[in-house]
Amino acid sequence: MPEQLDYVANVRYLYRHAWASYLSVRSHRESIGWVAAGQREEIPYATALLSTDPLSPSEVQRGQELAQQYGWV
Repeated sequence: MPEQLDYVANVRYLYRHAWASYLSVRSHRESIGWVAAGQREEIPYATALLSTDPLSPSEVQRGQELAQQYGWV
């Protein structure tokens, strides 16, 4: 719990001078949930656990291996 409070305090400090409109645009751009949900649709809660970071080459390779193994391609 103390680590979580420290994290929140750091984020608050980092964005203390940011405008709400900037944070809104950034959250929409960097959130899979906003992409997954259509206009006026509920954002799936589980998307909070997903990342918009590009996959590493090893992650891509592992995904391809799993796809081949399970016949997803």
